[in-house]
Amino acid sequence: FNDWLAEFCSYDPKRLVGLDRKIHELVDAYSRGDAERAIALSRELVAARPMPLGHSLLANALLEAERTSEALTVMQQARATGLASDSLLRQLGLTLAGTGKPDQAVTVLQPLVDRGDLDAMNNLALAHSEAGRQRDAFTMLQRVLALDAENAKALELLGLVELRLGHWAQARDASRRAIERRAGLARAWNNLGVAHYQLGEVGPALAAWQQAVAREPDFWDALWNLGRKAAEAGRRDLAVPALRRFLAEAPAERYRDDQARARAVLAELGEVRR
Repeated sequence: FNDWLAEFCSYDPKRLVGLDRKIHELVDAYSRGDAERAIALSRELVAARPMPLGHSLLANALLEAERTSEALTVMQQARATGLASDSLLRQLGLTLAGTGKPDQAVTVLQPLVDRGDLDAMNNLALAHSEAGRQRDAFTMLQRVLALDAENAKALELLGLVELRLGHWAQARDASRRAIERRAGLARAWNNLGVAHYQLGEVGPALAAWQQAVAREPDFWDALWNLGRKAAEAGRRDLAVPALRRFLAEAPAERYRDDQARARAVLAELGEVRR
């Protein structure tokens, strides 16, 4: 949402005459976590005055509500009609990469990359990685880091790519570098946990996953990693609360199989029936 808010602040106030009250209501809805109200207000904004800002805000509201397919439709329509800002195109590429359409993501992001957009380069690296093109992803991230050695997002993604290449020590080191630059990167903490675990460093792995969940409580993959690996390590104190919350709160449509395994683990710990 901060990207969209920055886009709003960049607009000429004359273009927002008559809409400022609605936009402020929208910001208030976001701050209260009222996703449905934010979606309704964003749709009104788009209907009242088609412009990139409205489509950006609507897409973000839909993503916040986990209505990803609707958000993709909004972003693709904005792109087709020339109403897509750079921030929306970056998000479109990222969302396509994350929903199994990495080649479409490349098509969206490449023009931004050609203009030297570092955020788009990071998103393109993720798209390559999701498509299994780890070497292309690695090359793109090295290009980003050559331009900005302190780019925490690039280092976070480098950790992910190194994991997918099976380079555990390099993944650990890249993830640590990302966290040193931006401690709030939950995915870097998760990658660090995986790298530590693969290196046989179970205690540091569990600590890293705890950090990931502390920074992003609905990071379900990190919570599942914490719960199941803590159980394997005999850390019942960590495993039971993590697995219970994973069962109670993680979306069943995405994690049904893992939740079945979580129930089995809890049963083995004497906590629930299979």
